[in-house]
Amino acid sequence: MNGQPVIRKPTSVNKLVEPTVCLGNLLLIDHDPFSEEAQHSNEDLLARARDSTQYLFNRIWELNKEHVDEAVVVTLPDKTYRIPREKPIPTPREPTKWEAYAKQKGIVKQKKDKKVYDEATGEWKPTWGYRSGKDNTKDWLIEVPGHKDPNADYFEERIKAKKERVAKNETQRLKNIARHNAVASKKTKGPPVDKTALGVGVDAMQRNKNELREAVDRAKVATASVGKFQDKIQGEKPNVKKGIKRKFEPNIAVMAGEKERNKSILERLAAKKPKLNAEKLAAVAPKEAIERKKTKEPPRMKSRIHKQQFYDRNIKHNKGGGGDKRKGANAKKAKGGGKGKAGK
Repeated sequence: MNGQPVIRKPTSVNKLVEPTVCLGNLLLIDHDPFSEEAQHSNEDLLARARDSTQYLFNRIWELNKEHVDEAVVVTLPDKTYRIPREKPIPTPREPTKWEAYAKQKGIVKQKKDKKVYDEATGEWKPTWGYRSGKDNTKDWLIEVPGHKDPNADYFEERIKAKKERVAKNETQRLKNIARHNAVASKKTKGPPVDKTALGVGVDAMQRNKNELREAVDRAKVATASVGKFQDKIQGEKPNVKKGIKRKFEPNIAVMAGEKERNKSILERLAAKKPKLNAEKLAAVAPKEAIERKKTKEPPRMKSRIHKQQFYDRNIKHNKGGGGDKRKGANAKKAKGGGKGKAGK
């Protein structure tokens, strides 16, 4: 800057004690002791930080280098130093009802193939889900057993049974969510996190039941048809939170009916009584009682006060000669009228 040559520090760094280096985390822990005579000024700390950073970069450039888009990069090795966690370890998920039952009975989950071969179509289809190979609702021919009614619609029965299975699985999923939330709310202190202002009771079982009902109702209407074509489970109660559809009167109506409707509206309006605000009436009543005790008259309103001031100003104005002018005018008029009669 001032014409003096810039003195650059060397890239080689000598440490008294070998530092701990983890290239996977880009971490360096300096173990060099501080001397008791040193004052630990900012300059000393900056110099020590610079040497540690240079030592870390020297170790990085000892790794295998590659050229990618005119840039030199290195691949960092695996992490060898475990850095402490910032947040606590997450708690394990609560098992579902089936998982708890399987663990109790010793049922081991067997791995299934993702696809199965469909002999009817000669194609490999998914084992479950959309277009699965086990979908018996697509069969074009169904064998009717001898002990069943041959006139029944077994195609429709299969479709109905499938819809009931889907609805039952959805209900079980929502029950597992409600059970998990109930267990989580018991572990945490304070009010439950999933508590909603739905007017539910304090009892845990009652709250979970209402929450489950609310979740089922919301899930059913969260479709393109707003739940119109959703199947119901056997014994399921209807949704009590259905919206009320607005009903409009027809544009072309009978005059007699319209007259009766307007007449009923006018009768209701005429029969209404003015509503009294009890709070304002209670606040004004003591003041009126005090003024009546003093003056023995009801308190005057602003309009009456303004009228009194108007009359007082007119009286003062008339005292200044307004009365004499009126008398003169009346006398003059009477005199003129007399002459007219005499002339006739």
